[in-house]
Amino acid sequence: MVRFASTSPGHQVYEDTVMLFPLAARGAEAPANPAPGVQVTSNVFEIPDCEAVLCSLNITVSATADVLDLLDVLIQTYVGGQKNRLTGAWAGGTWVDVCYFSQVTGATVAGQVEVAKITGVAAQALLVVVPLAVGNIRAGVMGQRWRAQYTPTDGAGGGTHTWTFSVSVQPIK
Repeated sequence: MVRFASTSPGHQVYEDTVMLFPLAARGAEAPANPAPGVQVTSNVFEIPDCEAVLCSLNITVSATADVLDLLDVLIQTYVGGQKNRLTGAWAGGTWVDVCYFSQVTGATVAGQVEVAKITGVAAQALLVVVPLAVGNIRAGVMGQRWRAQYTPTDGAGGGTHTWTFSVSVQPIK
């Protein structure tokens, strides 16, 4: 059941924020984390049809002071595909970058929160599949499937690139 809570005339916010990456330590000092430069992809979540999606990146701890350590975080939506009614599998679509947060460095102050609002109509076909540049959003592209990706980089090679962060999306109807 899809639950929306009234927030203002004509707009409703989905009551459940979808945590693409729950709050946790990620990087060199966190267990079972990737080597520098290895991209990690979240689980895929289906989100009901909506008019907009709030994308949030919340950095609560930056356990490195190295400005060369980098964290890239982006959110993608799946467009152009169809769901098989019998199997539930999706096919024929493309994952598209819709939100590429500002690059986080090892010197980032803990407590940084970045929010982006993606608006648009459900995309049936994608005209251009071009990677999104850091610090940008792609408005007008919204599918029903969403995921996040992050890539840590150990710039100085010291092995201390660790951040505690979460990534979430919240639909607005």
